[in-house]
Amino acid sequence: MEKEAFFTIAILLFVLLAVPSCAAEDLFGKMNLTAVTNEGKGVLTEIEVELIPGKGRILFNSEPFTGIQTQNSERVAESVAENFTGINFSDKDIIITFRAPAISIDGPSAGAALTVLLISVVENKTIRSDATMTGTIQPDGS
Repeated sequence: MEKEAFFTIAILLFVLLAVPSCAAEDLFGKMNLTAVTNEGKGVLTEIEVELIPGKGRILFNSEPFTGIQTQNSERVAESVAENFTGINFSDKDIIITFRAPAISIDGPSAGAALTVLLISVVENKTIRSDATMTGTIQPDGS
């Protein structure tokens, strides 16, 4: 009987420790963003943000290529969102995905949208699907 109890507890612990506990903590949001392609054409871009337990990384996935200025706006967006919400992201990974019908996009104009989207994900709020925005964000939140 003691042996059965030991194995039951061992199996229970294994299941509890082996199953990732982050699933309930994963947060996700998306919104539309206006952008200008390298050819000078305006396009509607979709951005997604997923916040998962992690190591404080910002992981970037873009379809198409996204330039350095756009990637730099992620760091500013993270900093402003941390200040706004009071939540420290050092134990979370932020996964940002851009999807645009273009060869490449670049510029700081995604910063405001990234900030708003990250705050909405943290606060578990949905952004209307018929809304879009553009604009830069400064480290002070302006």
